Amino acid sequence: MDIARPGRLAPFLPYNLVPSSIVGLPGYPVEDVTLENIEISFGGKASKEIAYIPLDKITSVPENPANYPEFSMFGELPSWGFYVRHASGIKMKNVKVSYVAADFRPAFVFDDVKGIAMTTLRPSGKINIEGKTYDALAESGMIDKGTAIVVIRVETAQLYVEEI
Repeated sequence: MDIARPGRLAPFLPYNLVPSSIVGLPGYPVEDVTLENIEISFGGKASKEIAYIPLDKITSVPENPANYPEFSMFGELPSWGFYVRHASGIKMKNVKVSYVAADFRPAFVFDDVKGIAMTTLRPSGKINIEGKTYDALAESGMIDKGTAIVVIRVETAQLYVEEI
């Protein structure tokens, strides 16, 4: 194994223990954060024996307020790219994530997050609300991918949204 020396980057860990995260606390969400023009490559290669948290159990990730905001306070997380919890007004524009080795977890997990546009709505597209993907229509104009949105009405099973 290569040894890290001054001026050199350490080699990748065998898998990425901690994805990028934006995490508040219950009742104290992280608000109005914009990430723009970012490209991140992760190690990937998580093991189901170590990192498996089914998406229907994402609320089982411990809150750990005593160690907040230490980035490693959760240990393994259910995504390899971004884990976003207890947040609103999060905007991701031109954010690209990739991995070196395949990973069984999804790239993004959103838990207790007010809506986020996952594709550009022209005026229709995909949105994510609390970890679930829905088709939606922008109430007026176009909404860029990564923009925080709110559902303003539902008509005949169609969600209508606007930018927050």
